[in-house]
Amino acid sequence: MPSFSDDPFQYLRRQSRRGAMRSFVPADLDTLLIDAWDAESSASLTLVGSNVSQWSSIKGATPAVQATDANRPVYSATSFNGRPGLTFDGVNDSLTSTGVGLLPTGASPGEIWVLADQTTLVADTATRFLLAYGANGAFQRQVLRSVISGANVAQGGYGDGTTQVVSPASGDFSGKSVVRTIFGAASVGASLNGGSVNTVAVTPNTGTERIRFGARANTAASAYSQMVLAGVWFTGPLSDAQTAQMTAYLKDRGGIA
Repeated sequence: MPSFSDDPFQYLRRQSRRGAMRSFVPADLDTLLIDAWDAESSASLTLVGSNVSQWSSIKGATPAVQATDANRPVYSATSFNGRPGLTFDGVNDSLTSTGVGLLPTGASPGEIWVLADQTTLVADTATRFLLAYGANGAFQRQVLRSVISGANVAQGGYGDGTTQVVSPASGDFSGKSVVRTIFGAASVGASLNGGSVNTVAVTPNTGTERIRFGARANTAASAYSQMVLAGVWFTGPLSDAQTAQMTAYLKDRGGIA
């Protein structure tokens, strides 16, 4: 288990671009930043060669693990816009945490921000999950990729305990992207690269069994994602100003126009 300082986001405060301190980092959200898994935190990663056997969250030190070497994503210091990333092969790579750590459950609101290079081609029409957490079936919060009308689409998924509702974001979810999913007390919304938020009504019921990166969060992993994942940030509901700051920070980090 990595050892974290009293200020677990200290490494982010030191991040710079071309020698200058950033004007905003996610740590500036203070208590609204619930937790994060960030490939740029070397202390959060346990490697076997280049394969990731464990990835722990920065704030809660919640470990997402993979015991089978062939099913581990691959870490590189330069795989995401010349910066660190974890490459998931879309076949069997995933990391799973028992329990959901600090993440909101039940009907508690929250947001998930993902910075990823989504590399599945549109010819592959299978639904693929970048991440999900909760319990089996319709008790999950999810960030997924689907093909709708011949285009890759980012979606937020929200279960009410009986059915799963998905909200598609506008825009082509191919290549390096920022996906924001908004989970409210009565709706789920999704936005791609700072675009408009599409919202669908649903009353949530999120379980507490597991977090999974790279696949769906049922007992058995499935619907694997092909991507390079730079990081995932879980926040409370953000204001318009905070949303703009998060979007600008992640797009800058990803080299996204």
